[in-house]
Amino acid sequence: MSGTPAWTLLTPSGVPPSPRFGHGAIYDAIGDRLLIFGGGNGASTNDVWQLSLAGSATWSQVVSTGAAPAPRFGMAAALDAQRYRLVIWGGDTTATYSSSSGALADGWSLNLTGAPVWVPLAPGSTAPTARGWTAAMYDPLGDRLVLFGGLGAGNIVTNDMWA
Repeated sequence: MSGTPAWTLLTPSGVPPSPRFGHGAIYDAIGDRLLIFGGGNGASTNDVWQLSLAGSATWSQVVSTGAAPAPRFGMAAALDAQRYRLVIWGGDTTATYSSSSGALADGWSLNLTGAPVWVPLAPGSTAPTARGWTAAMYDPLGDRLVLFGGLGAGNIVTNDMWA
């Protein structure tokens, strides 16, 4: 990249997702696209959308098969590039930053090769407590999802880290 960085408004084609907040978003460098999961505007969703960035930007919904995660806001989302899948953890079934009465403690992955299928994750050890609004990243060297903080059940703000 050369020159001074500047913002540019994109005007993608296709049907966009409904307006929302609290969604998980990742950049998929392999597919040159933005993927978003869940969030909502008043009621939570569990849909997946992609914004193709190759050529002219285009929105389209990603339709998966099988059981999907429960609708949620504020989940952690990351790309596991090694297995080429979207990974989510936790989230909340309520739509507010000040209450976490619906905090979740589950993990799911969506394969990005072939037909998209959701698979529940089953960590082999003690899992983090239920929480939403947490920060996450995928550590490719450690082959793990790393979570920090969040809002847990009973509106407890957490300051812990899990891998």
